[in-house]
Amino acid sequence: MTHKLLLLGDSNFTKELILNARKLGAYVIVSDNRSTQESPDKLLADEYWDVDINDLDELEKRCKSEGVTNVYAGVHETCLLRAMELSERLGLDYYTNKETWNLIGDKVLFKEQCRKYNVPVAEDYMLQDGMTEADVDALNMNYPVIVKPIDGSSGLGITICHNSAEVLEGYKNARLYSERIFAEKYIDGTMVSMYYCFDDEGRAHLFATYDDYKMTVFRIFSPYEEFIRKNVNPNVEKMLYELGIRRGFGFLQMMMDSDNNCAVLEMNYRLAGALVGEQINNLLCQMVLRDMFGMERLIPQLDLHMHAILLYAKAGTIAKIEGLDEIKAREDYLMEAPWRKVGDTIENNTGLRQVVTTLFFNNTTEERQKENIEFVYDTIKFVGTDGENILLNKLAM
Repeated sequence: MTHKLLLLGDSNFTKELILNARKLGAYVIVSDNRSTQESPDKLLADEYWDVDINDLDELEKRCKSEGVTNVYAGVHETCLLRAMELSERLGLDYYTNKETWNLIGDKVLFKEQCRKYNVPVAEDYMLQDGMTEADVDALNMNYPVIVKPIDGSSGLGITICHNSAEVLEGYKNARLYSERIFAEKYIDGTMVSMYYCFDDEGRAHLFATYDDYKMTVFRIFSPYEEFIRKNVNPNVEKMLYELGIRRGFGFLQMMMDSDNNCAVLEMNYRLAGALVGEQINNLLCQMVLRDMFGMERLIPQLDLHMHAILLYAKAGTIAKIEGLDEIKAREDYLMEAPWRKVGDTIENNTGLRQVVTTLFFNNTTEERQKENIEFVYDTIKFVGTDGENILLNKLAM
């Protein structure tokens, strides 16, 4: 059987999904309402449509006419939701359903399930419109806390707060992105991502970990992995299976401090937003595609050690990028995963949307990692149209 895959939108992983699907023998179509200049991955597909992802009536009509067998998307959650809705209309298989999607997307509901299965989570406090400092004080928060949208993503609308006045300011910021806001105990430490695949019986397998500091420096694998496998993973695997999360790929994000205090923050049941290296990116695509096409599922055994540096920009338009050649000449340099290009405009306070590129290096030793970080920030420049360097050093914030 020849699979005919429709991908909605062009975001992180669209390119990798196209290339890997074609390797598996599929015919690939990409659709959104943007030009090929704005959505260049369309040109890599066998066919592309200029149909908005929200025009489900037209998409349904075309899918029936063209014999589409599968619908999916990259990492953009709106695109994934539309892919789910379109699959339901067409009677096509999809890796999850609305009930599971809504449970995972609601941080409060997901944390309730974590508590049920003894998966560690942080204290949390519900917030609402009209609260005063006295109302916040009555919650007896264990400061510092982090205020954020219940259904948010990409680091948008998040504020670390140390008192009730800051909580109210953080609430205003979070309300720009959602109507439902909460606060939870802030753990000052390292964020660790736990990567899960699923076998043919639907059992979850932790196959990789990576950690990051300030969403800027990533290490693959995380030095916390042994602790996680022993103390956290068994309950997570049980929880995922009993919640019906048994297909594709998903990852949990958890904070760890130097004393091994930990708290799971959320789960994302989709491909990862941050591209984390060609080998893993292609592997993740193979996982979701093989499951989608009814092939034997992959349970990878990885021996991969590297670190990556995400480079952000402040508000402005990128006129040129300087210093990359010098960085790429370093002995342990591996690869670059660009997110933005010359001519793109960056806006402040937009989280991961401010990332311009990611640079990968072939080791995880702390000494060499520090050397590479210092060299990168001393060398690279994102020159704006006004001639100023708009590189944002998040490590200095």
